Formats: sequence, C-alpha cells, structure tokens
Amino acid sequence: MKSTSRHRRLFFCRLRSQPLRLLRVPPSRRRGAALAIALVAFMAATAILFTVLRATVGHQQQIFANRQQLQAESLAQAGIARAVAKLRSSRDYTGETWHVPADQLDGVSPGVVEIHVAAVSDQSNQLHIAVRADFPSDSAHRSRQSRETTLNIP
Repeated sequence: MKSTSRHRRLFFCRLRSQPLRLLRVPPSRRRGAALAIALVAFMAATAILFTVLRATVGHQQQIFANRQQLQAESLAQAGIARAVAKLRSSRDYTGETWHVPADQLDGVSPGVVEIHVAAVSDQSNQLHIAVRADFPSDSAHRSRQSRETTLNIP
C-alpha cells in the first residue's frame, strides 16, 4: 500500500509542477477552433449583408412604383387641362387618346391619356370630362390614374 500512495504522491506532484502542459490545447485544435469561429462570423456577416440588400432592393422598388404613380397623376391632371383647353377652342371636342412620347416625360417610357367628354344629361350648360392616364403605357406594371370633373360652359 505504501508504494501505491507514494506513486500517487509523485503523480500529483508532477501535476502541480507542470500544470500548463496538461491544460495546453494542441495547436491543430486551436487552428480548427479559429477556423470554426471565422466561418460562423462570415456566415453572420453574409446573413446581415443579404438582409440589408433585400431591404435596399425593396426600397428601390417602392421608389420606382411611387415615381410611376406620381407621373400617372401628373398625366391625368394634364389630360383634364388639355380637355378644358380644347373645349375652349372648339365645343365639338369629344375626347381623344393622347400618346405622350417618352422624351416629354422621363426620357425612358411613354404615357397614354384617354380623354372622354360628354354632356351632362340634366344640365345643358355642363360637360363631364373623364380622364384615364397610364404610365408607362406599354408595361405590365403600369400605374393608372383617373380623374373626373364637370365644366360649366357659358
């Protein structure tokens, strides 16, 4: 028994005298842990980048849609003004389809404005003007605005 306890004492003494050797991690494991940490950090950065990119693309699409909407509203107002001007020069004006070229708008896309003028049935001195504007005119993703007004004719 004495030899066993003495053997244990020597073992513990060695542990106490060389604690850093027993707690050291081999260099190959440290490199593997560093690689794993770098990979997780890269994946997190990539996920953040894609989230920001998706938000930016969505924001750009919203800006594009708002721009089209505002252009269609402007075209509808211009259609009303055009109808009033045409009616002042000729009471026989009943409307038209007005094709607005791209160079008069944004330089990229054309617009189209449909103008309809009709007499108000119960009022002989009033005309009803209805306008529908599409911008861009040839796109599946166009914006459409409609305006109506009644014009008193003296």
